[in-house]
Amino acid sequence: MFKIMKTTLNIALLSAATAFCIPVNAQTEWPTRPITIVVPGGPGSVADSLARKLGEKISGDVGQPIVVDNKAGAGGILAYEYVSRQKADGYTLLLAVGGLATAPAIYKTLKFDPIRSFTPIAQISVTPMIMVVGKDSSLSSLANLVAHAKSEPEKMTYGSFGSGSTAHLVGESLNKMAGVKLVHVPYKTGSASIPDLISGQLDIAVLDPITALPLVKSGRLRALAIAGPSRVSDIPDVPTVAEAGYAFPATGWLGLFAPAGLPDQITLRLNTSVQKEVQQAEIKDFLTRTGSSIPESQTPLQWKEKFRGYVVNYGKIARDSGMVAD
Repeated sequence: MFKIMKTTLNIALLSAATAFCIPVNAQTEWPTRPITIVVPGGPGSVADSLARKLGEKISGDVGQPIVVDNKAGAGGILAYEYVSRQKADGYTLLLAVGGLATAPAIYKTLKFDPIRSFTPIAQISVTPMIMVVGKDSSLSSLANLVAHAKSEPEKMTYGSFGSGSTAHLVGESLNKMAGVKLVHVPYKTGSASIPDLISGQLDIAVLDPITALPLVKSGRLRALAIAGPSRVSDIPDVPTVAEAGYAFPATGWLGLFAPAGLPDQITLRLNTSVQKEVQQAEIKDFLTRTGSSIPESQTPLQWKEKFRGYVVNYGKIARDSGMVAD
């Protein structure tokens, strides 16, 4: 009788242990195939370049290839909608930019919710925007731009890389704080605005550093101001918007997300990899060259709370500025 009870107990314990281990093993097996990082920008943008560099490093950590899928346009909405519809299995990730936080404030209808539709994994950087003009432009400073805009209401134009993008937020913040009305001209990517800027058909553009810096340093464009917390080391003489008299908080950021419901074990594994890799020389130097700063190490929960703050604060700027999607 004792032997039967002992055998029954052993079988019960074995069954319970097996049942407990099945989901754990299923998660620890991830990943078993390539992972895709979706980028809401075109090739050559900061987000694209960072996704490729960081993806290569994370690939070494998780043991599977990582490919980049560029879905540019509509201020990132195309990319965000796509990722929100994918399975939360760790095989589709999103490298989001600041426009994700402003989307609810400027679009009347969205097929996703920035907070409920995604799993925040890690913030990667805070990235400034650069306000530039063509080399032949008569505009010499931000103050000069504001003076011209006040003398010619609603005649001067500024380009961004899409409605609802961080660049759009910067332009509308300047409109509100300076009391001017620059007319917004959205492009699919920042690079797409360059020909019009150089030809003079567009007065000013707000670009990410990786797009703007080579053209500024080569003399094809001139930088008027940095929309960010500090100057950019490659163009140290260019003041921030705060130094130029307009202290609005709009700036860019990059963060890694997944569809809502990503298992905690995968979220933590990716967070750990990102925190490690952004401190390595190649990634750190790349971010520094673009004027970006690396946030202090954050858990996924800390990044989730910080992202909520972006949604609230950037949304307020968008609504107060009367910013709407074109």
